[in-house]
Amino acid sequence: MPSTWNDTNETYCQQIGERSSSMSFMHIRSEQYYIRQGKLFSLILNIVTFIGAMLSVLYSFFPSKFLQVSGNIIAIIVAALVKYYTSSNIQDLAVLHKKSSNDFYKIYDTIQFTLASPRASRPNANDFIDTQRQKYTSIDESSPSPPKYITDDFNKKYKSNSISKPIVAGDPVRIHISRENQNFDNEPPPVINTNKLYTKRYNNWITSKISMSRVNTNLSKTSSDSAPTLEQSLPKEWPMVKFNSSTESNVKTDDEHSDKEKV
Repeated sequence: MPSTWNDTNETYCQQIGERSSSMSFMHIRSEQYYIRQGKLFSLILNIVTFIGAMLSVLYSFFPSKFLQVSGNIIAIIVAALVKYYTSSNIQDLAVLHKKSSNDFYKIYDTIQFTLASPRASRPNANDFIDTQRQKYTSIDESSPSPPKYITDDFNKKYKSNSISKPIVAGDPVRIHISRENQNFDNEPPPVINTNKLYTKRYNNWITSKISMSRVNTNLSKTSSDSAPTLEQSLPKEWPMVKFNSSTESNVKTDDEHSDKEKV
């Protein structure tokens, strides 16, 4: 049976889309951060290398202990900068963050398009949500973490925003529970005391039958057709109620006695 869309799974799907959008935003900022860092590092490395080359030229024309020591220090600084640049993988991190940003945006765009469509034209709800959830988890596991200052800045800017934020941003995610019966708020319906209801209906029924029996008794005096007895008029749905002949005779006796008094 195909799974249909409802308010609960739409909210969960919306949360995945909003977290994907947030991750795409932070990863694109991370890419820009590492690109700027790489450019700045390259500029510093070029300047230090140029200074080292100038010191070497000056030392060739004006040999001195100061120029020699300065040139050696510059050479050590250049080697350290090159080592740090190659080990930090700045360019690789920029590429990875760009790829993660694009992948997260694809999830966001797919969910946005699906939720913007009518429910009848959407794909199976469980299959669609499970697919997007697995994609989100897979991309998040293979993606590098954004720098701390980017996540802090994100929390600062969108602190009062109602969008669902990813866990990497530092906010816990609230769990939504599907309520199958919204009328009772997941509580059982009130218990009706059937015994009291049964007794009340039975008493009302007996009262009406006794009154009808008195009327039938009076009519039997003027009619050749005798009225049915009270026991015969009992319905089949009251099998536990039994009347003996004395009950009906007592009713008739009371009626006759009242008639004699009237005469």
